[in-house]
Amino acid sequence: MSEGGGDEEGPLLSQEQQLRRARDDNYVHVSKAKLGSMVGLILVLLAALASTYASDWASFRLEVKQEQQVVRLDDLMNDAVREKVVNAEAAFENAEIEDAEAEERARAEAAAERTREKKRRAQEKRDKKARVAAEVEAKQDFSVTVSDYVKERNEKRKKRGSDKAKYYDAMQKAMIERGQRQWKAHLRSMVPRDFTLPPELQKIVDEYDGSLKPPEYCYRSPKRGKKVAPREPDAEDSKYASLPLEVSKKILRLASAHYPCLIAHRDCMYQETNEKWKKHYISFDKLYFKGSAKTKEEKVARLPDFSALRLGSCAIVGNADNVLKGKYGKEIDEHDFVVRFNVVTKPYKEAVGTKAHGIFYKTNYKSDLKPKMFNFFPKYVPMELDPKDLPGGVPPLIHSRLDLHEWRFDLEQMFWAYLEEKNMTTAMESFGVPKLPHATGGIGRLRSMVHLLRLGVCDRLDVYGFSVGGGKYFERNKVVSRAHPIQAENYVFRLLMATGTHGKLCVYGK
Repeated sequence: MSEGGGDEEGPLLSQEQQLRRARDDNYVHVSKAKLGSMVGLILVLLAALASTYASDWASFRLEVKQEQQVVRLDDLMNDAVREKVVNAEAAFENAEIEDAEAEERARAEAAAERTREKKRRAQEKRDKKARVAAEVEAKQDFSVTVSDYVKERNEKRKKRGSDKAKYYDAMQKAMIERGQRQWKAHLRSMVPRDFTLPPELQKIVDEYDGSLKPPEYCYRSPKRGKKVAPREPDAEDSKYASLPLEVSKKILRLASAHYPCLIAHRDCMYQETNEKWKKHYISFDKLYFKGSAKTKEEKVARLPDFSALRLGSCAIVGNADNVLKGKYGKEIDEHDFVVRFNVVTKPYKEAVGTKAHGIFYKTNYKSDLKPKMFNFFPKYVPMELDPKDLPGGVPPLIHSRLDLHEWRFDLEQMFWAYLEEKNMTTAMESFGVPKLPHATGGIGRLRSMVHLLRLGVCDRLDVYGFSVGGGKYFERNKVVSRAHPIQAENYVFRLLMATGTHGKLCVYGK
């Protein structure tokens, strides 16, 4: 059985194996089919991926090319910009060079123009001087020669063998030379100065009617308001104070000019932006501080500060004998600030008072007073303006040379406008040589006080002891020289009183 059964089992197993094989073969076939499908799919995917990659690569290459083009374009643009920048910088540098050259040419041209203008003005000034000199010479026959009478007298001395003959010859020669120098200086002074009055003062000049009547405030004393008597017009004015209106206006215009530094003060020394005013300090430093170790501030501090100084009512007392008649002593002492010439006061208190805040010293007179505040323009000015060696130990007031020079030129012109009209241009003879008339020192002293009035240092200025003639109140036989036509000076004082161009100024005494 077993043998027989075994025989049957063999075919059966074989069939099963065959089925298994068939299944395996089918599985393999299916697997291969799937594998093929998968491979195909993979190939398709790979193909798609390759296509996508190729497309992306192409896009990438295109983008790279575009980027390269952009970079090249940027490079080109940058190169162009750099080239433009370089060109612009070069153009800017060239423009700067051209501007500098143009500026240098402009400066050179401006300097040349200033030089030409300076030469032109200098030539105009020379021409003007020559023209004025010719006009003056044409109007005034002034010959610096010795008169025939004096020549004849000296010839007689020589014939007599007099020792005085040589002396007179020498003195006449000296007087002729002096007269020629004076005449040349006079002609230089007669050249009009260019200046403009403030509109309010020019209006006063234009509207001036010729009257010398004092203002109302001059009839009352400045402090107590007492009735006082200023110099009024009278019958003698027809002789001394009557001028054609145009001449009066010319004198008034000159008399109304302002000289900011006529008296040197602190503000004059700090105007460094003004070329003209710089000279004030240069002259001041050279005259009074040569070799000094002081700083500029220390030097300037020796000058008064007029911007802060207020003196109130001021009076100036001259030495004319009209004070004896007026007996102005109490009236003068009523003022806050009194300036006088250095003369004796004790025997004349009733006439001239006793106060002396400032004194104008003259070496040929002695004074019994010392100033309490200022020495006005002393003959001797100590170095560094040290007041310890001056009378009273008080500081000096000094002139600023530049404004003093201008004032003297204007004074000469207003003085001669009066003298020519009054036919007083020849004064007197010295050793037979005619002398030119000239102003006294008194008008300069009074003008310095007018300066304080103009600056507001004085509220009012009252003038005493200035007259048209006579002697000095302490020496009545000492009359003013005929070389000083003081009638002209007195006219100027009264003109300033009547018009008030510098402030409240009043003149007392005839």
